Amino acid sequence: DDMDDDMDDDSADDGENDDHDNNSRPADLSEFLKSLRNGSTITSAESASGKIEIVYSDGWKEKIEDNRYTLTDPSGNTIVSRDVNVNDLTRLNSVF
Repeated sequence: DDMDDDMDDDSADDGENDDHDNNSRPADLSEFLKSLRNGSTITSAESASGKIEIVYSDGWKEKIEDNRYTLTDPSGNTIVSRDVNVNDLTRLNSVF
């Protein structure tokens, strides 16, 4: 699906990111969802001038800016980057 395509597009293709090297490979969306189920909490939430940024206790970050939604893993890798949709806006605005 489109989300999987976005994740693949943002991964480094240097031949070093494989399933056996968990320390250097970017996380994926399922790892973010697992962190939420395991009790990750919001440590910071900001909303100003059309920008929303949510930071979680384990370092994940969700952001909406310039009509783009991005999900960043604790290492700073962009896992999802796509046009924002109404579900993103509803979910992130529900924090406030």
